[in-house]
Amino acid sequence: MPNPPLQVNVLQDKIVLMGGVWMNHSVMNPRDTEVKITKALSQTNSPGTGLLYRLQSFGQGNDHPLLCRWHPRLEEATGFGVRMALLDSGLDWHHPRFDGATIQGRDFTGSGSLADGTGHGTQMAALLVGNGGLIPNATLLFGKVLKSSPSAKTDQYIARGIQWAVQQRADILALPLGRTRPSRAIQVAVENAIAAGIQVFAAAGSRDPHRVLFPANLPDVIAVTGADDSGTILPGCARGLGVSCIALGELPSPIACEPTDPSLPSEAIPPLVG
Repeated sequence: MPNPPLQVNVLQDKIVLMGGVWMNHSVMNPRDTEVKITKALSQTNSPGTGLLYRLQSFGQGNDHPLLCRWHPRLEEATGFGVRMALLDSGLDWHHPRFDGATIQGRDFTGSGSLADGTGHGTQMAALLVGNGGLIPNATLLFGKVLKSSPSAKTDQYIARGIQWAVQQRADILALPLGRTRPSRAIQVAVENAIAAGIQVFAAAGSRDPHRVLFPANLPDVIAVTGADDSGTILPGCARGLGVSCIALGELPSPIACEPTDPSLPSEAIPPLVG
């Protein structure tokens, strides 16, 4: 039986706490290749004590009103009955970290698989579900919408990924991506997702501290920025007007993956929304 609405709200809070400094990607050539992976749910998985400690102590002594505070209720939220959508670069679903996870995936890049060319999507997913995930019993709806190479078709494939999340009745949508230029196709898709009752989180960005990236700057989207353990916003990360919340954004990689982009700071390989 699905969790009551309160549980969903708790999970939304928990996802914000997972961090807000996300890398920006582009996509190319889509094809609707769908892969569904269903594995036995694990009832005993829990995040590492180090991560939990850092989340629990995040921002202590810092009175910034946008800091995402830990609440004891979050320890009880396993994600059972919640459908969590994540759009990113791909997913190495064969990794043992995902044993015990329920994952439904779809490729929008035309690659014909969920293979992760950058490692970013796999990192984000590992913080959510499976062994050690913060919401291990949630159903992860993973959309591969990003590749390492830029494409003129970026907008429509991110938009299709969002539309798919709506069709799959997601409760929460995480968009660990951002750009300076707006897109009408993505905006309409985000607005439709919000109208459908989906809580949408997006990266505020780490390119310019004085500018919140699109689509995090859209109305009713929760724009998440990243901070260190003390709650101090990380260098380069968005701050000020347009930021919805500040979350822990300096975390070690949960699994071994190749670096996503050497031109980006290490803070750009964090846990997700968020």
